Amino acid sequence: MEGVLLVTRRRSQADEQELQRVLGASPVFRHGSPEALAALAAKAAPFDYPAGSFLMRQGEPASFVLVLTAGEVAIVSPVRGGGELVHTIMRAGQLIGELALLNDGRRTAGVRATSPTTAWAIGRDPFWGFLEANPRASSALLRQVAARLADVQAEPDDTATSLMPISSDSPSTYAKLTLRLCGSRCSIEPL
Repeated sequence: MEGVLLVTRRRSQADEQELQRVLGASPVFRHGSPEALAALAAKAAPFDYPAGSFLMRQGEPASFVLVLTAGEVAIVSPVRGGGELVHTIMRAGQLIGELALLNDGRRTAGVRATSPTTAWAIGRDPFWGFLEANPRASSALLRQVAARLADVQAEPDDTATSLMPISSDSPSTYAKLTLRLCGSRCSIEPL
C-alpha cells in the first residue's frame, strides 16, 4: 500500500464482527457462507484514514481490494492544472479497488477519504479464492464492475470519459470489456 497514508490498528472482535456484517450485506460478498465470510474477515487487515488522505493512488499496482466499514471516500482522477475530477462518492459497506485486481493491473483512479474512514484490505489471493469458491459472488462482481464502467462512460465531462478507452457504439461493449478483464476467473449466472 505504498504511496498512501494509512494508520494500521489492532483488530478487535467487535471490529471483525462489523466487517462480517458489512460483507454479509454486500452485493458481492453476501453470496458466501457465514464460514467463508469469517475466513475472509480473518485474512483482512483494518486501516484508519484521516479525512483528506489517499487510500489508493491512480496508477499504482493493485494487490488488494478495500471494504469500507466507516466513513466516506471520493473516487478521483487528476486533471490538468492540478485539480481533481471526482467520479463518485462511496460510503461504508462498499467494495473499492476491484477493477485493477480483475486485470492484474494498476489503479484506474485514486481514492481519497472525505471523512475519517475505516477500510479493510483484502489481498489478491484471498479475494480471488473467495470468488472462485463462490460463483454467484463472481457474477455479482461482474455486474457491479459493468455498472461502474457504464457510469464512467456516461459522465458528460470529456476528461472523465477519456480515462476509459471504451466506445459506446454497442450495448454489449461493457459486458465484453468486463469479460475480457475477468478472463477465465469470472463466471456468469442468470439473475
